Amino acid sequence: MDAEKSLVARLDELARRCERSGRETYTRFLDPAQVEKAVWAAGRAGVRAQAFGGYPDAERTVCRFFLDETEVPDWPFCCLQARWDARYASITHRDVLGALMGLGVVRETIGDIVVRDGQVFVFAMCDVADYVAANLERAGRAALHFRRTEELPEIPPPAGRLFRETVASLRLDAVLAAAYRISRADASEAIREGKVRVNFIEEMRPDAPLGADALLSVRGLGRVRLKAVDGPTRKGRIAIALFRYE
Repeated sequence: MDAEKSLVARLDELARRCERSGRETYTRFLDPAQVEKAVWAAGRAGVRAQAFGGYPDAERTVCRFFLDETEVPDWPFCCLQARWDARYASITHRDVLGALMGLGVVRETIGDIVVRDGQVFVFAMCDVADYVAANLERAGRAALHFRRTEELPEIPPPAGRLFRETVASLRLDAVLAAAYRISRADASEAIREGKVRVNFIEEMRPDAPLGADALLSVRGLGRVRLKAVDGPTRKGRIAIALFRYE
């Protein structure tokens, strides 16, 4: 059984267990494309689904299957926090993720990793959190000491730049060219080469339509979110707002 079929089978089993027992069940951390599969599994089982990753706009989330809206979720993850002296070291999301993988931690047990202003937040399933806190002592050149937070923290908004462009259409190749300041031909080539993802799913159609809030990523160029579609300009083009993540 391949990985996708295995995931779907697991999601179906969790959703049906909830339907049979009347008790809520939880997944491990899922990416947005996997959350869609969890929602479909909930629909097949006749239960409800809710995804949460510890703070608003989390990308990796745990999905909860449940029947009764009055139930209070008992999310099976917690947040680990560490600080470092940014005067002497600089670390990135990739540094922290690499250090976690070096500990042998399975990716599905780790949610978002947020690096902001000399702080690192790691969302982890509770059954691995203590192991991570005890063993993750360094990422890149920074020495770290993690501890569990008493409550889920308020995560600062992501750093980046909001800017506006106009496009001929909301086709993927047109928006991509404007977002990354590349030619439309280069955008189409990147799409056909499988370097482009829309909402974390590989998209190989240059003419794929986009809507507001679509998250775009190009391998090697970073991520951009289509924040808003503002409507036509006097010249008949479409005004859009884009957010480029640092």
